[in-house]
Amino acid sequence: MNRNTILLFFSAVVLLAVVIGLAIFLSFKNSNKDATSKIQGGVYGNSQNISTNKATTTATSTTIGAVTVYAPAGGWRLAQNNVLKVSLKVPENWDINADVSIDSFKAAWNTDRVGMAADIYSYDNPNKITTAQWAVNNGLVGFIPITVGGVSGVKYVTKITYENGTSSQIENSYVVGLILSQGSKIIDVSCFANGIDFSLYKSKCDEVINTVSFINR
Repeated sequence: MNRNTILLFFSAVVLLAVVIGLAIFLSFKNSNKDATSKIQGGVYGNSQNISTNKATTTATSTTIGAVTVYAPAGGWRLAQNNVLKVSLKVPENWDINADVSIDSFKAAWNTDRVGMAADIYSYDNPNKITTAQWAVNNGLVGFIPITVGGVSGVKYVTKITYENGTSSQIENSYVVGLILSQGSKIIDVSCFANGIDFSLYKSKCDEVINTVSFINR
């Protein structure tokens, strides 16, 4: 096996690892909804698939369903969920997935050495448990209290976690997020980096999370 073949094989393995890590994280986020619903005694939903909704585009923005994405400005794009009344900014070269349920949002970017994504999920909270208790119920530790636009919550830092018989974590990963309480909803906003060069992109995730804000508050 010559040197070029070895390098090609190594690159393929790294890319596969990044893709697998992304799939595991998104799978964890989705499965976590079910666990949260059981803890709270509620039902997650009523999600509305907006994949068939037509996009409304103006000179400065595109809206599909609940999500409005604004034109790039200063290297960032502002995306806001008009139902949850929460927004965040992502780098302008990230792909934004508007084919999501009415109460979620995703944006992603990757190379052969790192994968990154930011998302917003909401969970029914009929019993109105605190954000700290929600964090404990979901196995988060070391979180700190924060306030975003007058909305209280907690900030957490962890690694990508997945279930494989027992809970496991991907060492080459970084997750930072906010758990916020608004009415009868818990809102979880997070950003992660995963892959060989994940540590080089931790600060970018921190930047993304620092842009989270609430609309019309």
